[in-house]
Amino acid sequence: MSQAAATTHDSSDWMALEDALLAVLQSAVAGISPAVKVLGAAELSKVHESNAPSPAVHLIYMGYTPVEDAGSALMLEHRWIVAVAVKNAATLATGAAQRAAVGKLQTQVIRAMLAAKLPNARSAVRLLARPAAHYEPGWRLEPHAFSVKTVFNKLA
Repeated sequence: MSQAAATTHDSSDWMALEDALLAVLQSAVAGISPAVKVLGAAELSKVHESNAPSPAVHLIYMGYTPVEDAGSALMLEHRWIVAVAVKNAATLATGAAQRAAVGKLQTQVIRAMLAAKLPNARSAVRLLARPAAHYEPGWRLEPHAFSVKTVFNKLA
């Protein structure tokens, strides 16, 4: 954990990652029609399945794991879920319209996230094994897991 790699951003403020990741996701879905809502923790706390916007991308923080302790600093690996949510009952019997909508949106999201470099991170974003998807008639939630590393500086 070289201090030479430090930036002007405080890498100990790992929750600032949410803002950086939201910006990556918003850029990825800009211009898509119909408009895609990108929801972070503040917005998701107000959403229930019955009023969830669609199409949408949900960013959910899943915690961290210490991966290296250098005495005065800790390297942390943070895990995030980016879930693509689509409601589409056009072809309810086959789900074809729903799959098509989800497929296009998740492709945009994954491409944007892969190797994204965040200002307060010590690694590029990388793809992890994904959690299970959630399906209901007319509703589909496709989650993808990502990680990024930061350095948390201990108090002197």
